[in-house]
Amino acid sequence: MLEDLLMACLIIMVAEVADKTMLATVSTVLMLGKLFRALAISLLAFTAANAFVVVAAYVFKLFIDIELLNYIASLLFIAFGIIYLLSGREAVRSEGIEKLGLLSLFALIFTSELGDKTQLTVLALALRAYYPVIVLVGAALGYFLINFIAAKLLLDLVRYKGLSIDLLTKVVGFIFILIGAVSLIINVIG
Repeated sequence: MLEDLLMACLIIMVAEVADKTMLATVSTVLMLGKLFRALAISLLAFTAANAFVVVAAYVFKLFIDIELLNYIASLLFIAFGIIYLLSGREAVRSEGIEKLGLLSLFALIFTSELGDKTQLTVLALALRAYYPVIVLVGAALGYFLINFIAAKLLLDLVRYKGLSIDLLTKVVGFIFILIGAVSLIINVIG
């Protein structure tokens, strides 16, 4: 049981390094300046997406087209990128935009995880575990830890080393648009 927990934790930590969901989480933390709030929303989306697949993998294949979800995730990345490019940090930190940003983060992480390598890894680990929920807990723990480390390091660089949040915001916006565009092209080409 402990082995399943630790294996899931470590595998997901490695799989999530520099992953698009880490980029989404860390960039939202930087934009909003809300470390634990953004991490909690991201973790909730990650856990929901993975719990969903662990519990209902066979139903998922029957009723939801993976290609459609890939298109939705691609479009969300493009939309998220445009929002980052067009809105300044102070606009994003306002109360209404903050809620929209956190809802967008949830939708982005949730749809990005569906059918993703991380989710497939969680599914594979859960299928071989005696208690699949332990795998889900381990995966969520690994996801949280690696995103916390990355977000905290970048926040500290911004706060204490003078790294420009505006520059990071623009870079993240371009990267999100690039990820979305490349994903769309891959989905269209097949």
